[in-house]
Amino acid sequence: IMYPKNYGKIKILAMIPFHHIFGFVAVFLWYTFYGKTLVFPSSNAPSEIQSICQKAGVSHVFSVPLFWDSLAQTIERKAALGGPEKQELLDKMIGYNTGRITKEEAGMSAWTAAKDTVQKMLLGNKVRFCISGGGYLSKETLNIMNGIGYKLYNGYGMTEIGVTSVELSMEVETRLKGRIGKPLHGVEYKIIPNGTSKNVGELVVKSPTTHIREIINGVETPASLDENGFFKTGDIAEVDATNGYYIRGRIKDIIINSDGENIFPDELEIFFKGIPHVTHLCVLGVSIKNSQNENIVLVLELDNQVDDEQLNIIREQVKEISKNLPHKVTISNTYLSKNKLPLANNMKVKRFIIKKALESKSKDFVSIDVKKETKTFEGFDKETVEKILAPVRKIFSKILILPAFKIDDDAHWINDLGGDSMSYVELIKDVQEEFKVTIPEEQYGQLTCINDFVLQIAQLLKANEKVENK
Repeated sequence: IMYPKNYGKIKILAMIPFHHIFGFVAVFLWYTFYGKTLVFPSSNAPSEIQSICQKAGVSHVFSVPLFWDSLAQTIERKAALGGPEKQELLDKMIGYNTGRITKEEAGMSAWTAAKDTVQKMLLGNKVRFCISGGGYLSKETLNIMNGIGYKLYNGYGMTEIGVTSVELSMEVETRLKGRIGKPLHGVEYKIIPNGTSKNVGELVVKSPTTHIREIINGVETPASLDENGFFKTGDIAEVDATNGYYIRGRIKDIIINSDGENIFPDELEIFFKGIPHVTHLCVLGVSIKNSQNENIVLVLELDNQVDDEQLNIIREQVKEISKNLPHKVTISNTYLSKNKLPLANNMKVKRFIIKKALESKSKDFVSIDVKKETKTFEGFDKETVEKILAPVRKIFSKILILPAFKIDDDAHWINDLGGDSMSYVELIKDVQEEFKVTIPEEQYGQLTCINDFVLQIAQLLKANEKVENK
């Protein structure tokens, strides 16, 4: 955590809020004893984070898996866009810095200048120490980040117990395992087995930093500890022969498949994180009616630049990835979220909220394979309506900069979709040009949704056809 003074001053990126235990203990408290500079970004936008780290010469970066996963994906995408040659250089750099290939095999990828070039495009080359905490960190992310020379470690803590362990091994091979390390001084870990293995089960913690009481809705209650003073974390952990611990996932998030096997959603999500246009995602179990088992589903939040063609590509990528999931896991359905997925402290997706919404058939989520139903209008057959409907949906999507699946056919232009009067004028213009019709001015503002426009256009086209026939 510390390093020689000749490396320069300690400058810590303060991107985690101090009301979060990770930010308060690891970022604020620890280094107050040694003297440090806190570097506050103006926002948590990736471009701002990278810019401020480079400009200020940040030395320590502590953040959540979401941040590290995003950074790792950025590295991979940039290398892929650079062509086979740059991809090979990156692969060799990662291989060399993680001890998998020799300096000779790595060639110029082993040069310090090569590593500095990559780092200068990301967080700068002053970063000496990195910690991930607050959730599951994939081995792939650990491999990439350590492979470009950022020493990324994994840690563990909770609001109720503080920060209780950090992997501090100097050996890169150990860092890559994803351990959360051994309990810090004065802290005791135990595993309460939940199956056949005594080394896997719920992690319970005894620590002098465990909270002593809670105040909920003004009511004060003592801490929920067992008879020996251990706090039940609700996390499934595994301990190895060296007394190093690994976090597998939350007990409440475990999915029980039809064979009775425990499926950990965090381990499945890793496979889908490289899909373009996905801003957040989660895997979770949705209860099956009259059964104790659950269907495993994938929920995606996509950016607003997704069009129908890209959505088809995403659909095929999900299907392809699903064929190679571990434990013979089958994704029963993939849902698209019309809104931003709920996050805890802007860090982790709140699975329990999404689970509740899906089980209650919320309209905020649509199946990636669902086809919208076409509303029928008196006097017009379904085929006529569908020929008008598709272009109108496309126009709505273009002007609102929203993917079509987020736009319901009866959604109000202003109240539901966030349109305004200026963009409404553009909408009228594009619709008239597309269908070669003139919408009466008295209808302006009365047509508020896709279905309104479809009916109006159908009526105008029919009227024009009658005039032409005469």
